[in-house]
Amino acid sequence: MFMSLARFTALCVSCALFGGAVASAETPATPTPAPKATPAAFQYSGNIRAFYFTRTNRVQNAGNPNRTAFNLGGKLHGDYHFGDSPFTVGATYYGADPLGANGSNPGFNPRIDNTLPGFDLSTLGEAYVQIKTKGFFAKIGDQNYKSPWAPDSDSRIKPALYQGADVAIGFGKGFTLGLTDMIRFENRTSSAFEKTTLLTGGPIAGGPSNPRIETNGFSVASLGYKYGSQFNATIYNYAFTDIANLVYAEGKYYPSPKSPIKPYVAAQFVDEHQAGRALVGIVNNSTYGMQIGASFTKNIDLAASFDESPERTATLVGSCAQAAQSGYFLDAGGTPNCKSYAPGTYTVYYGGIATPYSDSYATDPLYTTSISQGVADRHSTGQSFKVAGTFQTSDKKVKLILSQAFYDYSNGAGVNATKEFDADATYFFNKVGPGAYHGLSIRHRYADRTQPTLPFDFKYNRTQLEYDF
Repeated sequence: MFMSLARFTALCVSCALFGGAVASAETPATPTPAPKATPAAFQYSGNIRAFYFTRTNRVQNAGNPNRTAFNLGGKLHGDYHFGDSPFTVGATYYGADPLGANGSNPGFNPRIDNTLPGFDLSTLGEAYVQIKTKGFFAKIGDQNYKSPWAPDSDSRIKPALYQGADVAIGFGKGFTLGLTDMIRFENRTSSAFEKTTLLTGGPIAGGPSNPRIETNGFSVASLGYKYGSQFNATIYNYAFTDIANLVYAEGKYYPSPKSPIKPYVAAQFVDEHQAGRALVGIVNNSTYGMQIGASFTKNIDLAASFDESPERTATLVGSCAQAAQSGYFLDAGGTPNCKSYAPGTYTVYYGGIATPYSDSYATDPLYTTSISQGVADRHSTGQSFKVAGTFQTSDKKVKLILSQAFYDYSNGAGVNATKEFDADATYFFNKVGPGAYHGLSIRHRYADRTQPTLPFDFKYNRTQLEYDF
């Protein structure tokens, strides 16, 4: 008797699954696994953010009053996957409107904190083509690019954005080669891509005020290695066009990755020198850093960090009144940088890191950088120390980060000891499940900085409400 078509199909499936061994009539056929759901070709996501910032100084002056700012904004991202191919196209729109809360013309009001900023933003910040396969990734176009010394600095309404190409290639066992070339930059308070940097972009809202000079962006080559869960390290070579070449290496080692406290030791190294037209002056920096940490319970992580940059000096003919035109990348932010000696000579103090894409943002990768400052933002040398602890409740609804940092920016020109205490608390509302809701949170960050120069004591409060979809 001929068997039924359904039974024949079941036996054929069993044959394929078990290499040709056909199940007997008494043995149930192996069920066919359910096919995986095919993701939709078009996908979208985004967020809505509301911020309120206050900056308070112990001593105010005309150029540095207390400041506040409110803004409401967000992003809408969409991407389209071309079937089973590795190609994707994507775009993201970023917008913000303070709803009149900061008065008229807030971009030119010194009492508005325009690091947020306090004015409208509207930009198509991402428009790219992406290729992704096993061991290969490439993205070309306007994009939210992230790397240690070219960060996206996404701690406000919108991130910093870049225009160019980013490629990553996996090879061997645990190795990754990265190649990046970015030609334009859109800072976090801008709505346009330009051939500028934070060090050469002219007066930037909520950022530094420097002479405006166009540059051709930067390129990065990196080589990363990962050995299981025990060790990872990456070395980067940044070529900031006509500013500097920066080599950065970082690594992290877990001596006992299966230990419940997960102890680790991490190290970082920076070496930077001026390049090309040396638009920000002579740069000569070496920074060394180390961090140790552990998880002492499943809810508490602790870390202690250290960074050091040796000072450089140059003795010149003239007086300290000429220091700004000396051609050196000098210590800044209240750090002394010049001292007069014998009549007709003076010595400048320099050696800080020139950071074209994070200057004044406090988003660089140094272990001791805090909410409102770090040695890179101060363009300074010296020693810095930081201890930090992170606590998260078992239900993941509350996260608290506390840190205390000490900065010794002193050099042969004078003493400058600064310290900062930071508190960062986040409350996450309903858990994320299937559907459009991807999270609702409220976050407050507080920074208290004490220093021997104006404004002597500085306090920063930042409150953020965010809904993700």
